[in-house]
Amino acid sequence: MEPEEKGLTEEERAQIKALHVIDELVIVQNNHYMLGKYDDAIKIAEEIIEHAKNNNLMELVQEQETYIRQMHAAKEKTKRLTALKELSEMKRMKVFELLNAGEDVKAHQIVEDFKREFGSEFDLNKITPARIFISKESENWVHFVKKQGSLKEELNLLEKLILKAKEQDDMKAFTIIMDQARPLVLDLAIEEITEKWNVFDKEYLEFMNLMNEQIAFNEKKFLENKENKKLDTALTCCENIIERAQKSGNEELITKYTRVIQDLKDQIEIQENNRKKQLDMLQERAELLKGILNIDENTLPLVEEFSIHDHLGDLSGDINETLDKIGSLLNDHRVEIKKEISSKTVLRSISGEMLELEKNIHVEEDNDEPTNYSVQSGFKNPFNELIEESILTDLIPYNFEIKQVRYNRKPVPELPDKKLTKDGLELNWKLENIPSREKVEVSYDLRRRVSRTIIFMLKDQLKIIKMHSNLHSLDIDGSFDVKIPFTNSFGFLLEGVVVEDVIPLYYLHFVKEPARLLHAPINNTNMGDLIKWNIGTMKSETLNYHYRLLEIYKIEEIKINIEEWDAKGAEAIKQGRINDAINNFMRIKNLISNYIS
Repeated sequence: MEPEEKGLTEEERAQIKALHVIDELVIVQNNHYMLGKYDDAIKIAEEIIEHAKNNNLMELVQEQETYIRQMHAAKEKTKRLTALKELSEMKRMKVFELLNAGEDVKAHQIVEDFKREFGSEFDLNKITPARIFISKESENWVHFVKKQGSLKEELNLLEKLILKAKEQDDMKAFTIIMDQARPLVLDLAIEEITEKWNVFDKEYLEFMNLMNEQIAFNEKKFLENKENKKLDTALTCCENIIERAQKSGNEELITKYTRVIQDLKDQIEIQENNRKKQLDMLQERAELLKGILNIDENTLPLVEEFSIHDHLGDLSGDINETLDKIGSLLNDHRVEIKKEISSKTVLRSISGEMLELEKNIHVEEDNDEPTNYSVQSGFKNPFNELIEESILTDLIPYNFEIKQVRYNRKPVPELPDKKLTKDGLELNWKLENIPSREKVEVSYDLRRRVSRTIIFMLKDQLKIIKMHSNLHSLDIDGSFDVKIPFTNSFGFLLEGVVVEDVIPLYYLHFVKEPARLLHAPINNTNMGDLIKWNIGTMKSETLNYHYRLLEIYKIEEIKINIEEWDAKGAEAIKQGRINDAINNFMRIKNLISNYIS
């Protein structure tokens, strides 16, 4: 027994001995810990606990139990560190991959998430892969943020320019700005700004799609109108195409349709020149006829010239045979009595869409007064938008005189732009700002003219003149005068002269002049009564033709008056009132005289 153990209890001596053993175990335990052998250190701790429990050293038991928990934690941390090192290597590879791909934001997000998850538990600078990719990304992020600032400034400037281009509807500038902005937006990581530019881009694509749709539509309409010889509308379609091509920056289309437009303009110029030459020739011939005919306003006499030999062959010299041959020409060359007007409408919507409409409209008789006629032209706006400009062209045949015109049921004080053409009086209505689906109505009240054909031979030519003359109202209601003189002022003898007048339907007619000539038997047709005068030879003189016309529906009124006055006259005779009888009979005489004298 050692001297220091004297006086100790058996238990105390056992505890001292146990402590010596435990001290040695602690040394071994520390070595295991230093070497990272946590399981071995835990086993030593368990052995120490057993010694401590056997010797009632409870503080050591608690101490070692705490130690065991620490070892388990250290063991777990070591496992986590090992896993973290493996994870760090994976993250390093991923971050470098993203940086190389220009995915700076994603790389930055990975680094920030990694630091937030592990930075408080581990010293990441001591984990080589982690230190490498964190350092690399941090350096890259500084440059990235600086670049993002520059991109933001550039896009803010471009935004001001694009808003100005939109305000001014300058789609060419809009296109240029979008081309500049797109690569910048692709590099920008500020979502608020990229979303704004995505909206601009969407608007641009919608605009381009609209332009392409409108170009395709106008190209289709161009081909249709060109095929139908509607060159003015075809030209407008080309102009619409170029306007949209300019907005969308399609230089190829601009070049193509610039050439097409020039070609169309050349064709239109040729057409206009030919039409002008034809009208000038008609006007010149009409001017030459002023000394021969009385030409009423808004009419144009037409002159046709043929070879006598080609149309009549060899003439025998017999005047009657010659007149028969000339008279037979009326079947093919009689003045035309038309029963319809032609109407052409060119419409341009506010968006530039063009539409050309053509139709023939039948002239209707008035049921109550059949000598009066009416016809209505016009159009309905077919677009879902305003008609910016429209031209309505009505062609009224010369066999009709215009009595009154109404525009949307309101009387028109004077005719619009008018032109004398070969086929009739052309009226051009220029109308603007017609709302969608609104109707435009132009109504004409008409009256038939007396229509005339004159055929004669002058030297070696066969001349055919076609003309129309107005009915002039007299003081007596329903009664009209028509005077159509024909003068030979050619300076030569006219031969084979035949004159035929077409008296409109629903008129009684009386020939007042020429009194010394007889006309051929009147031919009643669905055009009217044909009165033919076989003149034969005509020297330098004037033949006055004077017709008195009476509307046929007035006959019943005249008949009633005559019967009334006749009855009164007869009754006056019975009663011996001779003067009253004479007055009534004179009223009958004067009434009839007024109509036929």
